[in-house]
This record gives sequence, structure tokens and C-alpha cells, in this order.
Amino acid sequence: MLKICSGKLYFYINRCGFAAVEFYNPKHIDLKALDGDDGSDLFFRFEKRMK
Repeated sequence: MLKICSGKLYFYINRCGFAAVEFYNPKHIDLKALDGDDGSDLFFRFEKRMK
């Protein structure tokens, strides 16, 4: 999982070939997160698209 700012989304999705498959936010918390993560962060889960 990557925590990145929204300005870098274009680079990872269009240039590097990743797909954003999940968006974590306070209403959709990552259940596999490390202890101490209260769910207040906003981040995506990326998967690499293979052509």
C-alpha cells in the first residue's frame, strides 16, 4: 500500500501502470493496518497492471 498525495496519482496510474483498487478513509478503514492506525488517513491500495 502506498500513501501518496493526490498530485502523484497521475504518475503512478498513467505512467507506471498501477491501478487504484481500494481507497481507505475514515469510513473504510484498512483492517490489516498496523496498531496505532486510527483510520484518519486517506490513502489508496495499488496493484500493478501487467500487459
